[in-house]
Amino acid sequence: MPGETNLKIVKCDDPTKIPTGKSCGDNWYSDEAWEQFPLSSKNHADLPIIIPTPSGEQVIHFLVSHPTPPIWANAANHNVIRNHAEIEFWKDYIESDNYMYDDKGITGGLAAGSKFVIAGDLNADPIQGDGDLTAINDLQKSPLVNIHATIGSQTPTSKGGPECFDLDICTGDNKNTPYIDHITSKSGLRLDHVIPSENLTVTDSGVFWPASNEDGYHLVYDKELGNSKGVSSDHRLVWVDFDLTK
Repeated sequence: MPGETNLKIVKCDDPTKIPTGKSCGDNWYSDEAWEQFPLSSKNHADLPIIIPTPSGEQVIHFLVSHPTPPIWANAANHNVIRNHAEIEFWKDYIESDNYMYDDKGITGGLAAGSKFVIAGDLNADPIQGDGDLTAINDLQKSPLVNIHATIGSQTPTSKGGPECFDLDICTGDNKNTPYIDHITSKSGLRLDHVIPSENLTVTDSGVFWPASNEDGYHLVYDKELGNSKGVSSDHRLVWVDFDLTK
């Protein structure tokens, strides 16, 4: 994984979590396995979307991924480190860091000035949760992204999120978040993100999480199926609108 050496066994208080034949401080993987270990737990995809506009075609790179959740940690703190690395990759990619290369051997990520949208269930809340929060914070605050849509006045919000806490549906442990209208999952965390580039003009945004008095509530709550995966998902859709004429 970029920026990481072979994972080491660092949690040594529970011997049952250490593999047979290994000791505290040992590498988790063999050198051969580590050389072949992929960064992506699922994928990292750059999908160039060609959009016709009155002034001609524009290309927006849709950068999507679904990093592993930073939970179920083993003695090497594996998932926390991997989640951090998977998110950090996108920051490196939009900065065109030269450690990465494609199948043709071409190094670097996006070309300078490219328009992009990073999107997905990144399994990382910038304020709280089980993970290493530095990667998501660095990405949200990068000078290459539109910070108005990540940490500013155009950050996606909903009315259903706060109601989820009011009705004790969302996880009570996370009620102390200062931005309850930003959350995107029943865990009470902001895990799902749409992060546009700095050169995209944002006009509106939101989290599709209708409150009980709003249209669409039946899509997130059903008396018999509940309010999670049984009816649709335990995560909520994040959306952002752009004006491509500016």
